[in-house]
Amino acid sequence: MPTQADTSFPINRRSFLKVSALGAGALTGTATLPGCATKPMAQQTYEQFKYLRPKDIAIFSKVTPAVLPAEFTSSNSENQAKLDKFLPQLDQFMVHSSQFTQEAFADFLDDLYFAPTRILLTGIWRNWEAATPEQVDDFLVSWRDSYFNLLRGGYSQLTQLVSVVWYSQPEHWPTTKYPGPPKHIIA
Repeated sequence: MPTQADTSFPINRRSFLKVSALGAGALTGTATLPGCATKPMAQQTYEQFKYLRPKDIAIFSKVTPAVLPAEFTSSNSENQAKLDKFLPQLDQFMVHSSQFTQEAFADFLDDLYFAPTRILLTGIWRNWEAATPEQVDDFLVSWRDSYFNLLRGGYSQLTQLVSVVWYSQPEHWPTTKYPGPPKHIIA
């Protein structure tokens, strides 16, 4: 009578090396393929941005209305005008961040844009430009409620960055009933 150990898949040195080589090749491929993209990102010019790249703008154009839904309830043209004003502010915020923060966030956004990691991490199959608001909401909720600290941390970084930059602008203070910083009175 065969035992449990006899019916299991035999792991030998050769199969272990094959699986290891396949895994190493997959990791190497996902790390190097983003630099091979030759498809143009968008038709617009982005000379005004010092930090944000076109793919970053595509991500933030979809994530910002999902993070701040109360602020983006207007028509599409008004929402686009708000984004057109917000994205340069976000760019300036990132320009004034440390180099380490800039590099780490650029790597994070690369992972969110690159198709295999985007599909794996966010569940968004189409590119960011074609993502629906429902897909972006689902992705943010899944990261917020994830069992993995890494995904919850990514959710916090993404949503807090958008919120900090948005509400640091004086024109958005009245919606939060924030009167602004106290006035300095010289005695």
